[in-house]
Amino acid sequence: GDADRPAIVAHPQFGLGNRISSVVSSLALALITDRRFFIEWGEHFSPLFSTPFDSVPPRALIPSTSDILDLSASSPSLGSFANATACGSVDALLPTNVTHLLSDQYFLPLLLANSEARARLAALFTPLDSPSDEEGVES
Repeated sequence: GDADRPAIVAHPQFGLGNRISSVVSSLALALITDRRFFIEWGEHFSPLFSTPFDSVPPRALIPSTSDILDLSASSPSLGSFANATACGSVDALLPTNVTHLLSDQYFLPLLLANSEARARLAALFTPLDSPSDEEGVES
């Protein structure tokens, strides 16, 4: 079932801008690797966001694991993640069932540098058609 599907648990860090950038990138990674997506905002930011699961403690929804991928600016693993992203399979980036992803970075450009990831993201989003001359729109 869906509960058995791999997951990414995003742990965005630092200020709200860094956190939003990190969440956007983490969500893109979850989409292209077909993983469930959770966000652990932390105690200071959780009150800013509502949850449809008010009767369930948020931590009860998040899968627990000891597998952590730290993509913070000061983390040495950010460089190896960048190299692996550019050179390897997207699925090999997250080999474990549940990955807790710590980040303060907008790493979506790293994902888009990988042709496999770029193709998967493009397949998820339908581009808007450009207006045609037949519709009375001048070009």
